[in-house]
Amino acid sequence: MKLQENKYYKTFLKEPWPYAVGAVILAILNIAMFASTGKPWGVTTPFSYWGAWIYKSLGGNIDNWFYFQQATHAEAIKAGFWKDLHSISNLGIIFGALLSTLLASQFRIKRLNPLGK
Repeated sequence: MKLQENKYYKTFLKEPWPYAVGAVILAILNIAMFASTGKPWGVTTPFSYWGAWIYKSLGGNIDNWFYFQQATHAEAIKAGFWKDLHSISNLGIIFGALLSTLLASQFRIKRLNPLGK
């Protein structure tokens, strides 16, 4: 039997999941992240850290920036990428979305139409 004909492959990887299932899974993951880190799941704050880490690696200085003078942000910047659970989860979201698209055979590189034409 081919993998593409397997009913579990079709159910879990090929066919789209209902939105309610995705919502429940995301809620459980958010509860787990909040319980383990004391902070709810956030996407934008880790992206600001990514920008700061890149800027610092290029020789920039963020020590005088108000945002990164706040204790929680300063600690996260000092700890680094691999110590920030929210950055790791964002990376997981990016690679998970790519993997799910590849597994569902939905990955396409398309030329964008300028001005929505």
